Amino acid sequence: MNLKKIVIASSVLIFNGTGVAQESGVIGLGGFELTPNVDIIHTLDDNITRAETGKLDSWKRTISPGAVLRNEFGVNAVQFGYRLERGDFFSSSQDNYTDHFLSAIVDYQFNSRHRTQANFQYTDGHDDRGTSFSTKTNNATPDTFNQLNAGVLYSFGEESAVSRMDLNFNRSVLDYDGVEELFLVRNRDNTSIDGVFYYQVAPATDLLIDYSHNEMSYDFSIAGAETLDSTNTSLLVGVKWITTSAMTSFVKIGYQEKDFDSAQREDFSGSDWEVGVEWNPIERSVIEFSTQSNTNETNGEGNFIKQTSYAANWTHQWLERMYTSVSFSVSNDVYEGSINLREDDLTQINMMLNYQLKRWLTVTSSYLFDDRDSNVANTDYDRSVFSISFKVTL
Repeated sequence: MNLKKIVIASSVLIFNGTGVAQESGVIGLGGFELTPNVDIIHTLDDNITRAETGKLDSWKRTISPGAVLRNEFGVNAVQFGYRLERGDFFSSSQDNYTDHFLSAIVDYQFNSRHRTQANFQYTDGHDDRGTSFSTKTNNATPDTFNQLNAGVLYSFGEESAVSRMDLNFNRSVLDYDGVEELFLVRNRDNTSIDGVFYYQVAPATDLLIDYSHNEMSYDFSIAGAETLDSTNTSLLVGVKWITTSAMTSFVKIGYQEKDFDSAQREDFSGSDWEVGVEWNPIERSVIEFSTQSNTNETNGEGNFIKQTSYAANWTHQWLERMYTSVSFSVSNDVYEGSINLREDDLTQINMMLNYQLKRWLTVTSSYLFDDRDSNVANTDYDRSVFSISFKVTL
């Protein structure tokens, strides 16, 4: 039985349905449409643990089957998704992993002026060695965690209205596996409320006000250590405009604060910004530039991470079934309050070729260069990753 038939048979068995496959690659199940697929990826990574010395290289095989179940009723829709990802390293079995991803989205439009979207994501995942909290530890295996994200977006005003508003409420819970203090200190809850107000001052220009407020709460603190609980707020004002039919831009500049519950941790306040440009210089070609400033939660050093990033991406559709993408990004991470005054410079270059060989088969080849330059010993690394992947649908 070939792989395409396996995907079709498995999808029908999983959902215990009697659907009929359509030419578009979906199975009809009553009022729903089921879209199954599987990704098979082969990767050569010359530094799988992101080590400065003693690099470990390995081939890796990733198999990732998944399915999306969707039903549209008028302008409204409901969608459920599941994906499994199994990664096997040929030269380092302790880095093998199995991740699960669940999602649900409900789009509902009361009328042209009132719209909502509810979303839910659950991840049973892992951190590769050398990332996140394991950047300065010698973990023998990847760290595993469970994360739950749920949110509701409410939009008021027609898309063409002079004024409109988006309100977004989100709740995120992160829970690492393990009962040792090393893992307990990472567990946290984040509740956030964001609002963006748009006001049209010209046919192709919107002024906007962007406000964000979130409460970060940690479940556990090591004896004698100050809590990392904090309140984060930001206020940005800006403009979004269409310069020409081939260019869209936005600029948001403002102020942000991070206030810790503990008086022993130094609060932060400073400038905040987001800038983006999308340009279509020729037909079927898109160039994007962006830069932004963020404050991120610590991964074990200091009070938090102050990040400034810049990115550029070029995508071109060479043929109806083939396109390429080239991206370049740099960022500067400052670990505020860290003992060693840690500062990292990160660089990534990503090149990708995507070709739809058949209606049901897409082949993608890619190359990634990833580099970290830090002022802290034994933290630098560079790695090159070559991949070829096959996406199979019905």
